[in-house]
Amino acid sequence: MTVPILLLLERLFGPRRIPPMARPTFRYDLLASLFASLGGAALAPQFTGLFARKTLDAAWLVPVLVAQGAAVNFLSTFLAPTIQRRDRIRLLVACRALIGLLLASVALMPASPSAAVAYPLLLAAPLFLGAIVMNAKTSIWHSNYSEQARGRIFYRIMIISMAAMAVAARLAAWVLDTWSWGHRIVYPAAGACMLLAALFVSRIRLRGRRSLLRNAPRRRFHPIQGFRLLWEDRAFGRFMGWQMLSGGAVLFSVAVFPLLLPDLFGVNYGQGTTALVLVPFGLSILCAPFAGRLFDRLGITQYRALGAGVWVVGRTGVFLGALLLNWPLLLAGFAIQGMGGSLGHVAWNIGHTRFATPRRTQEYMGLHMTLQGIRGMTLPFVGVLLYHWLGVYVLLIPTVMQAVAAVGFYRSPAPDVEPRSTASPAAANPV
Repeated sequence: MTVPILLLLERLFGPRRIPPMARPTFRYDLLASLFASLGGAALAPQFTGLFARKTLDAAWLVPVLVAQGAAVNFLSTFLAPTIQRRDRIRLLVACRALIGLLLASVALMPASPSAAVAYPLLLAAPLFLGAIVMNAKTSIWHSNYSEQARGRIFYRIMIISMAAMAVAARLAAWVLDTWSWGHRIVYPAAGACMLLAALFVSRIRLRGRRSLLRNAPRRRFHPIQGFRLLWEDRAFGRFMGWQMLSGGAVLFSVAVFPLLLPDLFGVNYGQGTTALVLVPFGLSILCAPFAGRLFDRLGITQYRALGAGVWVVGRTGVFLGALLLNWPLLLAGFAIQGMGGSLGHVAWNIGHTRFATPRRTQEYMGLHMTLQGIRGMTLPFVGVLLYHWLGVYVLLIPTVMQAVAAVGFYRSPAPDVEPRSTASPAAANPV
């Protein structure tokens, strides 16, 4: 049994499977992602929403936390020129180190309803710094990993990240189910993991660093400048339009589940994290190799349409499981949704590289994150409000939204920057 597992690990993460020029970056990027995900589980809306609902007894806080996690992304397009003028690696190290220290401070908060206001305030700065990290690290993926192998490299990092986050969420759930003051263990441990992530990021050498700094914009940033991309790059603008609908469908329902599961099934932390994290993340991990390789072979619009279509099937299963109070069917729906999430995770993180050049990757990713922030500041509240009116039938709304988005993606034009054909095996250096 041990030998097949070792062979599988070598196939997934062994250096021979990675293009030679990408190996040094991949090694430290993988380790940094591992520890960042172990720490980042404590910031995930699936976890913070359950914590607010069960430990703080503040159901009203659930949509606030989901919206807060998305709203910090709103500033990304305005921060893009500032990030472009900074050394990306130093910026990543500083942000992750600060996130670690700030996460540890959450342990000072009491585990009672009196902390309902303090909790989102303590998470605000780590979430904001996390948005900067998300934008800045796309330079590593864009500059250090080749176009033909980017998806196949990224899925390996995605596997480690999702597995680490799922394990961390399950351990945190066990701690909180065991001790009412368990957050005093969870958040300092998460902070320590973030500090280790900062250490490994510091070892990465960004390719073309001097050129990126030299060509960074020096002009003052106009408030609407970032949004001009939607008109300058019409294919990207149309793509972002359908992404608003697709991503909005996800945010609409993410705030509903921490309320719906305790109301219908009376779940504890362990059951809640199983449904919201372990099952979908587990299927996302299993599908990650397929998702990464498919990203390198399909056009980005076709790829996004496929992910949205799978998500529709999964959400239909979740709806039927909730309607019939059938826990296995509900978990099956979350599992299929995790398959769609695997495709969506790849596209969300590196899909913009099909439209942008390395010099403009921060602008494209910044606008992408800002639009995500706009929908995140509104749709979670709409979802919770309609849940109180419609009950379980509210899940039909994001299902229809995603179905329309899938058709829209499929009919959208391909980007100009995107390769028209897959490179030859020798040129692509397949991994």
